[in-house]
Amino acid sequence: MLSPYYHLSFDGELTGEWQPRTPQGFDMVKDAKGHGDNLTEPRTPRICLSPSVEGCFYAIYPNIYSLFEVKKYPHANMYLYRAYIDDTDPLFKNNATLTKDRLVWDAHITKEVWYLGDLKMALLQKVKLTPLQKKEIHTRPFLDEDRDMRFVAPEVKIDVVKRYPNFYSR
Repeated sequence: MLSPYYHLSFDGELTGEWQPRTPQGFDMVKDAKGHGDNLTEPRTPRICLSPSVEGCFYAIYPNIYSLFEVKKYPHANMYLYRAYIDDTDPLFKNNATLTKDRLVWDAHITKEVWYLGDLKMALLQKVKLTPLQKKEIHTRPFLDEDRDMRFVAPEVKIDVVKRYPNFYSR
């Protein structure tokens, strides 16, 4: 069955065919504020997506937290992309796999999925993301009861700034 998955970017010019790539800066992953023991993520080239905009925001928060917590920006404008993926496609790595195989420590919160091949991505919206700093999300890595709780991200308020034509098509 084809299901929609989303990706957030600061770049609004990415519509088209995307190729998997190895994420930068994820060799030693701490929580979103740089605390806790190091958790490594695999160097697997992939396109990271989530079935929700909130999940996308929670997944990238460790990369952008300084905008909100250091530079004190009240919000950030980003571009939302969508792809439709057949959940039975062998290049699709579902959320249960990423969690069960302990590939992404917070995948059970972000609902992150991976696509390991080229993928057609369509620009849907420009969105304004406002972190609700007083509403923090914490979890245990991989839901492991033997691990300490870690900060994932604050909850987020999402406002649509602009819809693009692809928003109305499949």
